[in-house]
Amino acid sequence: MKDEIDVTGPLATYEIAVNELKDERYELALERIDQAYEEIIELKGFVLKANAMYAAASKNLLSFISENRYVLGLLIGLPVLFYLIFRKKLKADRLNARLAKFSLERDVLEKEIKKAQERYFVKKELSESNYQTKVRVYAEMIRDLNKKISVVEESLEKLRLGKALKEQSKQFLKKSEGKEEIIEEKSVVLKKDIKTIVSTDETKKIASKPQSVLKKKSKKRKK
Repeated sequence: MKDEIDVTGPLATYEIAVNELKDERYELALERIDQAYEEIIELKGFVLKANAMYAAASKNLLSFISENRYVLGLLIGLPVLFYLIFRKKLKADRLNARLAKFSLERDVLEKEIKKAQERYFVKKELSESNYQTKVRVYAEMIRDLNKKISVVEESLEKLRLGKALKEQSKQFLKKSEGKEEIIEEKSVVLKKDIKTIVSTDETKKIASKPQSVLKKKSKKRKK
């Protein structure tokens, strides 16, 4: 809170005191001045009390938040976590509710068209212009509802496809992880086999060469 004091009341009292002085009513003027000072003191005391209450409330609030930060964190975090986990289901439920609402409205309008047809063709209760007006209005409303239903169904289909793709990707990752391990094991075994074959082949080649050729090669290496 601000430490400013609204001195409108004391100023009004002071003006009265000034007027009393002008009229040479000095005793009344002094009384009004004293009254103005008392009003200022009262106002200042009120501001000080209000500031003290505000400071205490702020301190208590900060203390409460500090002491209960984990509980407050859970209270805030749990709804957010719940929304993040179930947001797709909540969206699907909301879309299904809208789809049911639009479908119900369409069914009602279709029944109204059938009633209008019965009243016009069978019971002869409606005039031709009245019948055509009713059917035209109902048909336009049904067409608008069909558009809304198509949009909702498309959104639901996207959700289903997204869920299916997510499941497929999970299965693919599981399968690929298993295959990667098998491929890695086979590659390690294959490398060992290749090293064994190469070392065996080189040994055979060296053993099959004449000693004179080996000596010449060794001399060349020394040079």
